[in-house]
Amino acid sequence: MVLLNSDYMNKIKKRKIESRIKKNKTKLVSIIVVVFVLLLGVSYAAFTTTLSVDGNATIKSDTCKDKITGNFEITGSWGDGTNTINAATLTINNNDSDVLTDWEAVISGPADMKIISYNSDVTEDNGISTLKQTQGGIDPGKSFNVYMQITSVENPIKIKSIKINGCTIYGSSEEEDLTSIKFSESNYTLKIGEEKEFNLLKTPSNSTKAISFKSSDENIVKINSNKIIGVGAGEATITASYKDLKAEATVTVSNEEIKLESISLTPSSYEMNIDDVITLIATKNPENAVGDIIWKSSNPSVAKVINGKVTGIGVGTAIISASVGNIKGTTEITVTESTKSKIDIAFTSPYHSDKDVQYKMIITNKSTDPIKFISFRIDVPKKTKWTYWNNAYANFKESEDGTLLTSENENLSIASGSYIEFTGSFTVPDGYNAKDYTKPKISSIKIK
Repeated sequence: MVLLNSDYMNKIKKRKIESRIKKNKTKLVSIIVVVFVLLLGVSYAAFTTTLSVDGNATIKSDTCKDKITGNFEITGSWGDGTNTINAATLTINNNDSDVLTDWEAVISGPADMKIISYNSDVTEDNGISTLKQTQGGIDPGKSFNVYMQITSVENPIKIKSIKINGCTIYGSSEEEDLTSIKFSESNYTLKIGEEKEFNLLKTPSNSTKAISFKSSDENIVKINSNKIIGVGAGEATITASYKDLKAEATVTVSNEEIKLESISLTPSSYEMNIDDVITLIATKNPENAVGDIIWKSSNPSVAKVINGKVTGIGVGTAIISASVGNIKGTTEITVTESTKSKIDIAFTSPYHSDKDVQYKMIITNKSTDPIKFISFRIDVPKKTKWTYWNNAYANFKESEDGTLLTSENENLSIASGSYIEFTGSFTVPDGYNAKDYTKPKISSIKIK
């Protein structure tokens, strides 16, 4: 049996302890590396939706469709005696590998907030400012600075949220709920047929929450959007409701009717061919005056009218009237012989978009005499804009409202049996779709 002294035993224990420490260090380092890698991945996901406001990073949802980061900074403030004006910069960083071709920033703040930007378009809506790019896209790895001035009575100003391309990168994407609603007036008075706007006071004032409105008796007063309309004499209550919130106001409608002062017709005069049709527009003054309009033609054998729709019957002149009692408006209608047997205007459209129509018109002289002047109406919306591609021979020009084309070439001469052809495009105004005007009706043709 070998006996080991105590020093030797201590050395063995020390080596075992050191070996365990080394193993634990290795495990600890491995754990740290794994944690670091995980944090790095999380950090990148969060980085794509991080906004620094005055140096304070706020991390929001990491589900944005674009890899965008932003930085918002108020660089200076001054006052004008009433408001505080803040110079600010919003930096938009494109962290994607593709060009950011389009961006939109929505900044929500106090209800009185107004933003002026030096390099973007701004629209305002009760404390919500929408900024859109006016220049090209943002290249991969590049940034774009939006420079602006923000005005408000708040000092310092409190920005509620900022969104870029629909992604909330600062503040809350949830709109603050309504806490109170109240009509600005507790009593309204109307006449039968009268309309009046009402104002509902809300807290917060820039809330877009849907509020429902109801009249206690629609035979007395009706509600249309933010207007009340007097229907019959009496008293009724209008109510605004949102969840548990409710506001009421009393509406009194008197039996006094709104009297008509005048009637005007548009157009005030018009020339047309036999079988042509035009609809006249009658406007009451005031618009909500009571009384039904009665239409009449002074010469039904020249032009007949039904509810404002006038049809040319025979050559001559007729006065079309729209009247309520002793008050009336008139339009002079001149009807000329139809030119259908003398001229043919063929309109075709090889292409159209939502706003534009490309056209080709072929005008054929079917008479025995040369045509030296042409004008005609074309059924397109008012304010339509025309472009002519090969119009030198006839030199057509459109009227101010864009519905009448007239040749202005004094040397125009289309021989019997011959034709002219011209092409171009027209653009319909906002609110119309060009596809509805690829086969427009042509009327009121005049030739000389």
